[in-house]
Amino acid sequence: MAVDTSFSNIAWAATLRIVLARGLASGIVLVTAGTIATSDAQHGFLSAGEALAAVLVWTVLALPLAVVFHGIAQAFRTIQKFLNLPRDSFINIVFGILRTVCSTPGYAYIVGDPFVYLFNRLFPSVLGVTGFDIVNFQILWIVYYPDEAEDDEGADGASHV
Repeated sequence: MAVDTSFSNIAWAATLRIVLARGLASGIVLVTAGTIATSDAQHGFLSAGEALAAVLVWTVLALPLAVVFHGIAQAFRTIQKFLNLPRDSFINIVFGILRTVCSTPGYAYIVGDPFVYLFNRLFPSVLGVTGFDIVNFQILWIVYYPDEAEDDEGADGASHV
């Protein structure tokens, strides 16, 4: 399916649902893992309110942060290509490290994808997405309305970029 750059074919409600579901699932996994990893006998676990607040903050902020850091990583990549430095030069290695560090926040979504996948398999009408795999390396999913030609062939749901 070709990408529609006019935004007229985007299913905004389904896009918002999949983005929030991925953020919520990854937030739950990350907060749970972080709470267990950082708890000790003296301080204990996070309270339920603190954990819920952390999950909600992650759900809302994860995507914008991931997109910003992805953009920064792509800028470093463009600079690397523009400078055309040898692969083993110090500056090229530094830019490679910076790209990797800036790409990492976007991949934090991956930890929640198996749960979103299971939820989507159990309740396919809630998220309205087809083709969602158990692990997805796309930072942003944009859900499109199915084409009329695909509807005639029996396609159900939308696809992603």
